Amino acid sequence: MTSTDSSVVEEEGVYLRFLNPDYIPVTRFLPMHKLEKPDAPHTKKAIVCALKNAGIAWKNSLVNFTADGASVYFGCRVGVCLLQKDLNHLVGIHCVGHRLELALKDAAKQISYINTLEELMQSLNKFYHYSVNMWNDLQEAGRALNVNILRPPNIGGTRWIEHKNNGIAALHRNWPALVVHLIQVIISSNTDNASKAKGFLRKLTNDKCVVHLFYAIITATTCLPQ
Repeated sequence: MTSTDSSVVEEEGVYLRFLNPDYIPVTRFLPMHKLEKPDAPHTKKAIVCALKNAGIAWKNSLVNFTADGASVYFGCRVGVCLLQKDLNHLVGIHCVGHRLELALKDAAKQISYINTLEELMQSLNKFYHYSVNMWNDLQEAGRALNVNILRPPNIGGTRWIEHKNNGIAALHRNWPALVVHLIQVIISSNTDNASKAKGFLRKLTNDKCVVHLFYAIITATTCLPQ
């Protein structure tokens, strides 16, 4: 897996899954390895170096390679999985978790209102993220209604399922306080915030929003913060 550290340097993370002498599965994370370039040849080089530095005779012991479906890993011409040229027995597997997220994304595309709901959650994130006053007033509305407010999160990012579940959890919990606060903004403000608040309120109180939120929270209940 490729990630970017705090100094904005591309690094390759490698972990091993093997059986110990008692045939118990063990997962071991190897030190991050700096990438000269985030392309397939340099990524392959980083993986091999990580294995060698760990003292692993990789050509004799490596039987499986798992990663997300990015072309840098599974490209038919230049992917890292071309390690199979050196190891005929190597089995390449597209990460099951990543495939699940892709499948859910495709399924979500069949529900037209999902995009509207996601746009609303992203807009609420920006509305309260960039204004300390708005965020403080929403918390005050929550205290008045005895609602423990969750900060509207950014639902983008690579951990698609987790981010969406966090967004749904926040919208579900905050809904009463959001409605009250947005009404207050509309009444007390003549600025652009009032116009935005009207749009948010209209979407939040729409029948489709309430119904979709109800069914979404049923499937995400186990992800609700305590």
